[in-house]
Amino acid sequence: MRKIPFAAAICLFLINTPAMSETMMQDTIYLEEVTVSGAAQEDLKSSEAKVTEKKRSNNIADFLSKDPEINLTRKSSVGDGTNTLTIRGQSSERIQVNIDGVNMNSTGNIGAGYIDFNMLPLDNIDRIEVIKGGSSAEYGNVIGGVINAYTAHPTSKPKADIYATMGGWDEADDFYNIRGSYSQMFGNFGVSLGMSRQEADEYFRNSDYKVTHIAPKFFLRLPWKAELTAGVDYTKSRRGMIIANIPGTDGYDSDFPDVETSDSFAGGGGPDMTPNEGAYQEKERFIYNTAYTQNITDNAFFELSAYKVYEDRTDKNFAAKDSNNGLVKEGDVIYERELEMDRSYGFKAKTEAKISTHTILFGAERKNLKGGETDIKVSINPNNGNQYRALGKTDSRQRIITDGVFLADSWGINSALTLDLGVRYDKYKTENFTHNFDDSNLSPKAGLTYAITPQDKAAVYVYQSYRTPTMPDVVHYANGDSVDELAGRGIKPEEVNAVDFVYKHDFSGKGFVKFSAWYYDIDNYSIRRTLPTTADPATTVNAQYNVDNAEFIGTSLSGEYKVLRNLTVNAGISYQKSEKSGDPTDSDFSSSSDEVDYIPEYKGNAGFVWKISDKLTFDMGMNYIGERPKYETTGKKTLPSYALVDASLAYEMLKNTVLEIYADNILDKEYEEASGYPAMGFNAGASARWTF
Repeated sequence: MRKIPFAAAICLFLINTPAMSETMMQDTIYLEEVTVSGAAQEDLKSSEAKVTEKKRSNNIADFLSKDPEINLTRKSSVGDGTNTLTIRGQSSERIQVNIDGVNMNSTGNIGAGYIDFNMLPLDNIDRIEVIKGGSSAEYGNVIGGVINAYTAHPTSKPKADIYATMGGWDEADDFYNIRGSYSQMFGNFGVSLGMSRQEADEYFRNSDYKVTHIAPKFFLRLPWKAELTAGVDYTKSRRGMIIANIPGTDGYDSDFPDVETSDSFAGGGGPDMTPNEGAYQEKERFIYNTAYTQNITDNAFFELSAYKVYEDRTDKNFAAKDSNNGLVKEGDVIYERELEMDRSYGFKAKTEAKISTHTILFGAERKNLKGGETDIKVSINPNNGNQYRALGKTDSRQRIITDGVFLADSWGINSALTLDLGVRYDKYKTENFTHNFDDSNLSPKAGLTYAITPQDKAAVYVYQSYRTPTMPDVVHYANGDSVDELAGRGIKPEEVNAVDFVYKHDFSGKGFVKFSAWYYDIDNYSIRRTLPTTADPATTVNAQYNVDNAEFIGTSLSGEYKVLRNLTVNAGISYQKSEKSGDPTDSDFSSSSDEVDYIPEYKGNAGFVWKISDKLTFDMGMNYIGERPKYETTGKKTLPSYALVDASLAYEMLKNTVLEIYADNILDKEYEEASGYPAMGFNAGASARWTF
């Protein structure tokens, strides 16, 4: 058995403190409608924002999609489990989502790594931190940024919350979402519980979904200012697989939008894997986590944490019609597969201490990323009624082991200057793949923040980042062996040189304006493409490989201002551009795919919040998404720009009860977030929230 590289972390018992000093790369969003830590909203730190719960508010992505530096691509805004969130052009495998420090990204051992936001509800979450870029030494495998969500910590005063919303695009009850939370400390023992249930009818053919989430967490105060926490995050989701709806074909239903392409079951091909009516994908996930935190002094602490993931998926497909002289009947199960998608686990130890004008952070972590068994229970070719692949269980025992050690210092040189220095060492290796790899890297970080005036701050960060291949990267690399240009190349880690600049001005409690600019130069940028095989160009494979380089450049400007005592306006705009070079495959193909899919060159938003009275609030906004490239086997496609208008009216019926009505896409704009999938037109609903 190999030892976990935590020997250096013994000094965790010598120093520590609460949370590293916040940098200008971080924004904090409070979801509470009450004041935060006893402070009025005007007194919050300049990087913090407080938002009320609006509209569907299904998951964390709903609170981030309007950020000018974040882009969300979904087939449907309700119930899509394949949505892709990017930060500064960097997709899900290049960002990290954590809840209470536990990584929620799936390993995706078959198909693709992903962040299923349907499995990340807002139950009992009181704040979300967004760290843009990879300037933090604490987080490995990060280029675009980190999203940290935190469970509300219980206090001696009980707190309960119930939230319910209902609405739709066709009927008033096309979807609903009910959730509740409760937290309280009973002496030295505390409990925090969040739970929810969401359901939606079909927007596309066969696209209904259901999600149940339960997240209990327990807290135990120990002597000597220590605390032990333990929790379980359980989510079960069932999503109907979208099936094609093409005019003039069998089964066409004019009640649903026209869609030319069906969903697909990841991990294989064949006639049994093209979804038919009733086909679904069901996922069930348990995440067990525990942490021990020891406060040494008011300015020092250490923390030890661990987690274990169990995520399973069931794929099921049914015959679309009778076939093969009645051997296959309409509705028969023609494909059933159970997958142990994620069996990952990890450990982390960190310590932080404020020593004079320095805040020191040191830690180490290990992640063992792995899946489990694949069990094909049924596999029938509906065209001939015969089994066409071997049934039974297989376990590749594939895994990726990543180790990281990090050290950072935030040094307050004087009242105006803060110097942030950090370094991170990462090492990874793969086991039991067709091709195995190992590598390591040292990534330095540096940042300088200058407080020009009490209202003005500017910062520049120069750093390197390192991203190791994911499970799907290594799995799909093997497919490239059938393409001469890719055979034997290997799959390499991405190495990033980056520069970030931030300037922020505060309007003395009335608002702020923030300007950001960034440049990422990524060597060995990893992409996945559908390519023709060399032996038979009519046959294609889904191959992962590295291009020589990719560059990302962007700027954003955002802010808000209280123009009147009861009127606040907000706006934001971003410009982003990307370019890839050195694609080893067909030169014509590479020259036509030099941008990253779905990233709009321009994105903007503007709106206002009008406090009509002490009890009545009107909120209205417009969101603009510019043209977005999408590269397909037939060449480049450009998705057109669009602008959406939404509004809501909230009424505080009682001191602890808020009712709201809202409308999205008021102008009934036709648009697509994902290529080939028409998004919702006008849709509306109502919600109620009760807080005790």
